[in-house]
Amino acid sequence: MKNNKSLTVREMQLGDIELIANYWQEAEPNFLVSLGVDLDRRVTSNVLQKALTDQMNIPLHEKMSYTLIWELDGKQVGHSNINKIEFGEKAFIHFHLWQSENRRKGIRTPSDILNSYFEKNNNIDSIYRSIANTNNLPYIELTNHFIGLQNKSEYLFKYDGHPNEKGYEEIAKYIGRQLIEKNHMIKKD
Repeated sequence: MKNNKSLTVREMQLGDIELIANYWQEAEPNFLVSLGVDLDRRVTSNVLQKALTDQMNIPLHEKMSYTLIWELDGKQVGHSNINKIEFGEKAFIHFHLWQSENRRKGIRTPSDILNSYFEKNNNIDSIYRSIANTNNLPYIELTNHFIGLQNKSEYLFKYDGHPNEKGYEEIAKYIGRQLIEKNHMIKKD
């Protein structure tokens, strides 16, 4: 059966903070333990809500954590917490579905693989480009190439957005063309 639900992501807003706090306070202890949560160190709802509110007021490049809200058909269903941020270098992200009935349902759809939020807020290419420039290496950006492809879902695995065999073939062809066009390689006839 085809899943026609629309999954989108956006920045956390003030109205989302209570929902996130409720998730952590109302989740079954066994579930939290399965996530690696130390129940003895869990903070109160008020402390968590204050921390999330404070997070919203910190400039992006100074944030130590960052929260995105996931919506399924326009309704908030979970959040991603981005932490261990080394701005311009790396960060860790994990996804929480708030309601147990939504978990393990395969709600990811091809339409969210290159979700408009990530397209507009993609900083990874600037990070990679900076590293390449620092080391005098050529950098070939793939993001815009994939955004411009027709039928993106044919090139990516449905559930994780990584390239499939056809996607890796497209990457190899594109990089080869770019290396030749930018005179990093010479094409032999």
